[in-house]
Formats: sequence, structure tokens, C-alpha cells
Amino acid sequence: MGLVLRDTTRHTCGDYLTWPEDVRHELIDGIAYLMAPAPTPRHQHFVGGI
Repeated sequence: MGLVLRDTTRHTCGDYLTWPEDVRHELIDGIAYLMAPAPTPRHQHFVGGI
């Protein structure tokens, strides 16, 4: 499974700092990728038991 692109534009760290904080992104070599939401505590509890 590949990472989901935010867009195809090259971005800088300065660009990244201006984006809203309610949507998580990861900036890799100028390309922005959408990040999955953080796991819930319930999910973490069950994963910890595995």
C-alpha cells in the first residue's frame, strides 16, 4: 500500500508550517503525504494484547 499524496506540488518547510493542524501531513523530499489518523486507545489496547 502506497502513501497518499496531498498534491503534486513541491513544498518547503515554510509551506508546511502554514498548513492547518487539523489534517496531518508528512513532508518527504518536498512532497506532501497525508497521514492516517492516530490509533484510538481501544485499538492500542487490543494490539498490545497480541
